[in-house]
Amino acid sequence: MQPFTGALVLFCITHTITQAIPRLTPLGVISQVFKERNERKIRYEEIVCHVADISFVVDSSRSIYPPDFEKGLEFLSNLTSHFQIGPNRVRVSTVLYGDRVYTDTAFGFDKYLSNANLSRAILDLEFRAGDRTFTGKALKYMREKQMVLARPGVERVVVVLTDGKSSDNPSTVSEAAATKAKGIKIIAIGVGSGTDHQELLDIASSEETMFQVRSYSELDSIMDSLGAKTCIVEVHDESCGEKAPSDIYFVFDSPYLGGQGSEKCSQFIETVLSQEEMDEGMQVGVISGRCGDVKGFELDRYDDPVDIKTHLSKFSQTNLPGLVHELGTEGYSADNGGRTDARRVAVLFVGGKFPEEELKRRTKEARDNDIMLYVVNLGDADPKLLAQLSYSPPDHHVLSGQPMEDLAREFVSKLCKDI
Repeated sequence: MQPFTGALVLFCITHTITQAIPRLTPLGVISQVFKERNERKIRYEEIVCHVADISFVVDSSRSIYPPDFEKGLEFLSNLTSHFQIGPNRVRVSTVLYGDRVYTDTAFGFDKYLSNANLSRAILDLEFRAGDRTFTGKALKYMREKQMVLARPGVERVVVVLTDGKSSDNPSTVSEAAATKAKGIKIIAIGVGSGTDHQELLDIASSEETMFQVRSYSELDSIMDSLGAKTCIVEVHDESCGEKAPSDIYFVFDSPYLGGQGSEKCSQFIETVLSQEEMDEGMQVGVISGRCGDVKGFELDRYDDPVDIKTHLSKFSQTNLPGLVHELGTEGYSADNGGRTDARRVAVLFVGGKFPEEELKRRTKEARDNDIMLYVVNLGDADPKLLAQLSYSPPDHHVLSGQPMEDLAREFVSKLCKDI
């Protein structure tokens, strides 16, 4: 294939991306990027939950080290990224327990109906440090208060995550049996040496739905196996773009980043466009700063040095929050090539100083509009801050610490795993 070029204005210079870019929209958007290649298909496995109601029953007793409790929440949040969360898709309820069932923080199936909102709700759960482990009470609450609101005819699954033997073993066993008798599948996960192997077997629906790991750090090692037990593993012979068409924007403030920063963004985009997974079903666009927004001034414009200083300060200010606002309000419109059947995806490049609160507000608006927001760290930005900007779970959607080409390949890989 003979590549042809399209121009991107970066830092007030023309930089050429050697990929197929048919047209530019008034927003500076590159859209409808289609590359001619041999029709090679990608075979991959996917964990699929088309329709299910899933309850997380989570131990929050004081025997758990608080950072380990957070690791457990991150694990459950990551697990939900395999699901298509929605009112007619997968719904999730959650309850914490310890010396009692913490009903004040429990939420039902109809509370969080998007992946972003559900993930953040899970990560925001607070450690309760209960002095007992009443697993039986938690199972009873889940069955009588949450699972009774499950939809008729859909798969019903309970995931129990605990670090030790229950304080009410007879009740735990009987409540688990009562739950399974109603056709509800129970997956039991025991963490650490304090768990009781037999009790976990009594809780779980079968030996195949019982898992034990040595520490909370090892939970990720059972992710695929757990997902397969929770849902269905399907094998596909089609590219991820065919399976889940995506409209992808790259968002960066090129005048603020300067030539070096804009060059990094360009490297990232070029690498993304070169990946086989981008062959079909993908559209990409760019929203970047406009060089004319901040201009110089004539010799006779200012008399007061304070006015000159005020003007010069504009050169060190970024319009990144405004670009994110533009992304959410106009980027995916039909006039700019947006498709109703495509995922909304955006890659936000962050470098230098920026108005944190305003950017957090704008990125929240984007996430609330169900835009899957990935964040690329171009410098030494605070990881905790980047996590607040990105789609959930943050460890999946924040890209940092590697060369741009490697981060671009990581992005494409994660994008296809998110189907």
